Amino acid sequence: MKRCFNKLESLPQSIGDLNSIWNLNFICNKIESLPSSIGSLKKLRNLNLLSNSIKTIPEEIGNLCALERLILSENLIEKIPNLIGSLSSLTYFHLEKNLLKRVPESIGGLKKLKELDLSHNKLQEIPSTIGMLDSLKRLDLSSNNLSTIPKSICKLERLRELTLFNMNSLKIPDCVSSMPKLSVSYLGNS
Repeated sequence: MKRCFNKLESLPQSIGDLNSIWNLNFICNKIESLPSSIGSLKKLRNLNLLSNSIKTIPEEIGNLCALERLILSENLIEKIPNLIGSLSSLTYFHLEKNLLKRVPESIGGLKKLKELDLSHNKLQEIPSTIGMLDSLKRLDLSSNNLSTIPKSICKLERLRELTLFNMNSLKIPDCVSSMPKLSVSYLGNS
């Protein structure tokens, strides 16, 4: 567990006026929500909100057309907005250690995404649109409530690393074994 000494509880609506900013880091605070004005930051390339108390993400996050890195790990997020699929420049997306139960179908729109970490959530299924992530190289689905992975994962020709730790009854599609460049890390509960 991280020791967080920062005490920032919210971001002002006026943050949307920082239209030239390209990097925002609010790591290890007590932020519970993001203002909708965050969607006005058209030049923002990196948004790091690791280890806060964020419960919801505004739909306006889908307006961040220049965003390349989005780190929302170690929060209390239960749902990802559908407009997340509009982040056409996103290459790095970390959502581990949240309370996610589902991933929207729109995630398939993240065509430049290279790394996706959804580990340590409460996911019960992964949408088949995951097979549309043509650039994906690394996927971590460890420590979720998944019983299957969609067969569409076999369409990910660039996928090199699939991590599935702590997944006892997971059924992996047969086609995964015929992906020659893929390394699968799998270990059930001890």
